[in-house]
Amino acid sequence: MNQQPIGCLVALALALQLCPASATPRLPLDVLDVSPPSDRVSGPRSYMHVTDTHCRIDATVNARRRIVDIAVQEWAFFGAHTVDLSHTTGNALPTRLGVIHQGAESVAPTDPTTDTTVAGYWSTTPDGASIIARQNAYWYAAGVRPIRWVYPWSAAFISWVMCEGGLGDPRQFQRSIAHRDYIDQAIRGRDTSDRYAAYYAYDLGEQLIEPGDLLCDVLESARFRYRSIADRRNDMGMPAPAHCDLVVKVAADRMLVIGGNILGAVTLAIWPTQRDPGLYMRPVRSLEIDGHRAIFAHLKLRASPIEANAMDNSPTIKPPAVATNTGPGAPVPALATAPNDGAAVQLPPNAPDNSAITQAPTSVTTSPPPDTAGKTPLAQPPTNSTDNSEADKPPDTAISH
Repeated sequence: MNQQPIGCLVALALALQLCPASATPRLPLDVLDVSPPSDRVSGPRSYMHVTDTHCRIDATVNARRRIVDIAVQEWAFFGAHTVDLSHTTGNALPTRLGVIHQGAESVAPTDPTTDTTVAGYWSTTPDGASIIARQNAYWYAAGVRPIRWVYPWSAAFISWVMCEGGLGDPRQFQRSIAHRDYIDQAIRGRDTSDRYAAYYAYDLGEQLIEPGDLLCDVLESARFRYRSIADRRNDMGMPAPAHCDLVVKVAADRMLVIGGNILGAVTLAIWPTQRDPGLYMRPVRSLEIDGHRAIFAHLKLRASPIEANAMDNSPTIKPPAVATNTGPGAPVPALATAPNDGAAVQLPPNAPDNSAITQAPTSVTTSPPPDTAGKTPLAQPPTNSTDNSEADKPPDTAISH
């Protein structure tokens, strides 16, 4: 098994990691109509292949709650791994999953039972079948030895969430093995007022951050020192070691986000926040999980608003029988907070308007690739030929991008 970077582990060891509960089975389809990612692939290790690449297409305006519900379900399925970087008092997490005990920092163990789940994430990206073929070669060469996914799958996780969330038209969301592709799409979308783009890119504090939005950072180096979307605009189309997390809850002094391939799992992080005069609340810019990352972009979902504690109302957390009315037409508090979260967040008096809502096309469909059953795996591990924009980052890092 590849080793995690020492700097990352040391930094995370200084943070509070909450002991995860046991993995929670996914909900029945009549409760949350989401096809398990494992249904999109077939075959064991070394012979796995994609069988389905279809994605849901719905109006962007309807996507926010579904995206949050899907991400929360996957977090619970992976065992509710949580890292608290906020250093604040009070429990921001719902108690139903039992994620309340402090514990030592740890990386999720190599679990072959999640192989088809991660492969299902990959299947929603244009290069997913190729990535799975390369992984087959690594599994084949490793034999019975445990081995993690070699290529970072965090962008594949976000892509699958959007695929199942109803943003299946690439004009809405550019699914990719690299975060930078949909970051660039969001920048172009705002620059050109693209009516199909589901996300527009903003600087931190420029817009209200809501559940369903994405917050993106970059691994800092002499080459990459992004502080705003203008910095990325200068590198549009170029590789960059970026990573994005999905916001699932906004409290008075914290933000809860979910991302893929963090410590080897779908993991929730609790971030501290700050507010500058005349701007919206945002995560602390210097928040750096591995000591070298800086958040530089807020990708705003152009959809109807939902309550700020949407995670708490997810069917994974709150059984449907007692869930509050959150359907169309239900009253939506602008910034509701769960118990122990403190006072509700106040908006700045001169905050910019965010009324743009787009309707997505419904005429575009996607088709599955030809069945690849029966193909043998590559005899040797693949060469480093991936076009992943994060290829300059070593594979299987604690936080992949």
